[in-house]
Amino acid sequence: KMQQRSNRELQYFEFKPNEFTSLKKLSFAFNQLKSIDNISHLQYLLTLEELDLSHNQLSNVGEVAKVVDCLPCLNYLSLEDNPCFQFNDNNTRVYFISLLRQNRYLNAPLRFLNGYLITVNERVAAIEMGKKSEFDETKLSEFRTELALEAVKAHANSTFLTMSSFELKSLQPLNNYKNIQHLDLSCNKLETLIGQGLDQLVQLFWLNLSDNEFVSLLDGVVKPLMNCHNLKHLVLLNCTQIKTETSKVTNYIVFPVCHYLRGLESCDQNKNPLKMDENAIIAADYLYQKYGLSRNSFVEINLDNHDLEEEDLYPFCTAISSIYCEKLLCEHNPWGTVPNYRFLLIYHGKHLIELDGKRVQMDERANAQRIVHDMKIDKKMFLLEKNQGAIRGMIKEQKKIDQLIFAGEATTTVGSILSKWEIIINFLQIYAVLFALSINWPSWWYDFNFKWTNFFSLDIEIAFADFITGNYHLLKFLIFSILPLFLILLYQLDPNEDKWRSYYIKQSQITKNIQILEFFLLLSFSVYAGFIGDYLSVQSSDGHTENSSWERLARGQYPTDLTNTIIGLVLGFGLSFYIIRFLVVRMFFSHRESTSFWFSFIKFKKKLALFLFTIFYQPISKNALSNFASGYYQYSDDEDGWMHGKQKFEFPPCMSQEDKLQVYQKDDVYCCQVGIPTYQCISGASDFQWVHILSVFLCAIYTFGIPYFVFKLITRGTKEIDLNYNVPQKIEEINKRETELKAKLKDSKSSKEKKIVKNEIKKNKKMLTASWARYCKEYSNAQNYLYFAYKRQQRHMKVFVMLEKFILMTFQLFLVSRNGQSWRMIAATFIVGVYFCAIAILQPYSDSIEDLMDASCRFTNTINSFVGIAGDMTGLHLSDEWLRSTFLIIVNIGNVLFMAFSFVANPVRAWWASRNFTPTSSQEAPPAPPAGTNESLIHQVAESDAMNVLGIAGIAGIGAFAAN
Repeated sequence: KMQQRSNRELQYFEFKPNEFTSLKKLSFAFNQLKSIDNISHLQYLLTLEELDLSHNQLSNVGEVAKVVDCLPCLNYLSLEDNPCFQFNDNNTRVYFISLLRQNRYLNAPLRFLNGYLITVNERVAAIEMGKKSEFDETKLSEFRTELALEAVKAHANSTFLTMSSFELKSLQPLNNYKNIQHLDLSCNKLETLIGQGLDQLVQLFWLNLSDNEFVSLLDGVVKPLMNCHNLKHLVLLNCTQIKTETSKVTNYIVFPVCHYLRGLESCDQNKNPLKMDENAIIAADYLYQKYGLSRNSFVEINLDNHDLEEEDLYPFCTAISSIYCEKLLCEHNPWGTVPNYRFLLIYHGKHLIELDGKRVQMDERANAQRIVHDMKIDKKMFLLEKNQGAIRGMIKEQKKIDQLIFAGEATTTVGSILSKWEIIINFLQIYAVLFALSINWPSWWYDFNFKWTNFFSLDIEIAFADFITGNYHLLKFLIFSILPLFLILLYQLDPNEDKWRSYYIKQSQITKNIQILEFFLLLSFSVYAGFIGDYLSVQSSDGHTENSSWERLARGQYPTDLTNTIIGLVLGFGLSFYIIRFLVVRMFFSHRESTSFWFSFIKFKKKLALFLFTIFYQPISKNALSNFASGYYQYSDDEDGWMHGKQKFEFPPCMSQEDKLQVYQKDDVYCCQVGIPTYQCISGASDFQWVHILSVFLCAIYTFGIPYFVFKLITRGTKEIDLNYNVPQKIEEINKRETELKAKLKDSKSSKEKKIVKNEIKKNKKMLTASWARYCKEYSNAQNYLYFAYKRQQRHMKVFVMLEKFILMTFQLFLVSRNGQSWRMIAATFIVGVYFCAIAILQPYSDSIEDLMDASCRFTNTINSFVGIAGDMTGLHLSDEWLRSTFLIIVNIGNVLFMAFSFVANPVRAWWASRNFTPTSSQEAPPAPPAGTNESLIHQVAESDAMNVLGIAGIAGIGAFAAN
């Protein structure tokens, strides 16, 4: 068993191969051995477990390593006090271990060297020193973990493992230990748990990750643990590279740890502040048993492509209503065909932020509240334990109702008052551009239009041409430059409901006093702005301040017109704002108990901004473009003076005092800018003033930015409808049905059969229009104003109308002839005619009456411009004024009568449509979301289109009047 050969000063010793076959311990300490080869046949001692070679003269450590590798049972070796091992330091030990071939494998027999245990770190350092090619960084990290498992004597049935202070970086080998419940990984060098396989440890109950080097607590630790269903206790103190992030448990226990890992009971021995309640636990057990979802994974659920059946949707909605879920992905499943599938999930998932990769909008949540209530689904369908057959029958009934509505049998499109108002405004704005092109209309018609028409087109320059002179043009430019910014703020900035409740309900008296003070401040500011503006204007023009309003007031005279105008404008805008705010606050106060009012108010505010954006696009764009346009003033004679179109001027507004003294001949021309006529025409960039530099930016931002903004909103709104109503799939069904009907028509033989098929084809084409109109009306949000009046294919029509206005404004401003206007009018008439033909052919509106109304308005504009051109063309036999007047009167009166008929017929048609078939069901309403639902985000949309229109029209009228 043991041989003692110590203290004999041996230099050589020989073992016979067949001797000592059971020898376990051998000591050659305190001898004079210079080489291990001097002990012959030592490598044949296959049962040797302990070998003491200390205090000899061994100098070749490589020879010793070769012999040690030949002894399969050797677990203890002492080489102390030899030339090859003078010091038992770490570097010497690692170097010797690196020479051992057995060190590259698990279960290496040698465990103790010079009386000390060979550590995992020493073995790994030896491999790194040896630069073994079979070990890359990943394999070496995994090998370290395997060595650690070996060191703690882990086995397949281990439930408790303490693997602390092993400098671990990889946990892949732990995948084979499925029964681990208690795992201590503290004091290692773990940087991430992604891909480490801890989610495979289905029994894991307690986990210690403190004092590691994780790069990210959320992405590197928390999210990879979300699939650990049974994980209840977690220790994370000082687990990140930036120790301040996890130095205090209060820094991370709520977010991100317990926010995501809702199934935890404790974190660093502190109770979970967001622990699941009893209903959530029941829902968690259902989701785990049914779908294998961990109770720690509910914040982000992925059930995509899981073959989830239709009848599973309703119990799933019940479960998701009790848990906290922010992101849900489950679109590619059979249950996606259930009517209003997305609305059902949004309604019950009260915390959902993202569904199927698309962010849940506030509009979607409000619409889901209303639509799901209207579905009147039986409560039995939402039970976690349910009758599968009964649910399938109920789903089929819901699908039949949805198909009837989709086929257009349950809805009739009657349009809206708002779209009709916009058609009229577009008609007047295009008419205003034609009017500005100096059409050769009858004189009485020109005077009649000049008095009133362009006021309604919001074209201030034409409507008040006699009033706007001098600095008033600059004021107009500044007003229309600021107006879009105001509209953007009106659309983007949403007031805070809690603050409104505090200001106008809890502290209403203090708020009233503040508003009274605001009014006096507004009054003072308007007077100050008027006098300062006038003073700066006088000083910049002639420098004689005695002509300023302040000096005139000191002399007992009235202030100048400029001062009065500035005061009137500031007060007009301010009072309009106060009136609107007063009305809104009163409505808010009267509906303070309603949960739907605030959402309706925010939507109305945004819709108002979009409405104003649409109708003010033409004057806003013209405001920027006109500063680069040239206006030619033609000298007529001494009696008439200068003529600009049909307007008479004593002198052009931009004419200098020196030029006024010169003598002019008939047909002489003087050039002033169109936008600000007090400025002379620019010949190049060197003539630019601050107004022109600002106009360049305004052209880019407003003229092209507003249509792009509208286009993006329409695209986003369309995507929301497509997403919630599965429109692309229904379009595909329509196209497939149309293909089948065309094939059937081709095979039809009798004329009667062909007629029936043709009617089916027409009905099939109307399906999408009817369903799209219904979806736009049903899915209520702010931007649906931009497209709800149109068919799906022509939903961007508002952008094309803006393009039409831009082209006509370009003709008006830049295609200028000094001697004649006919060719410019021909070009404008051509554009108006093209758009008329396009509207007549495409019929873009969902409502046929609106198609006719728009076509009538465009036809009227085409005839108006054509009659003006014909006045200069005797070959058309329309040069007689009475004949042209007859044409104008007939066409325009006919158009006015048809527009009036459209407005009167609208409520009648809406009443008649309400009498049509409406799907009904005897089923009960769906269960409301559990207590705790965020009511500020869930609102029931129930508002009147007529009330919206009247409010928008009234406010727009106040704003337009103030601006004018």
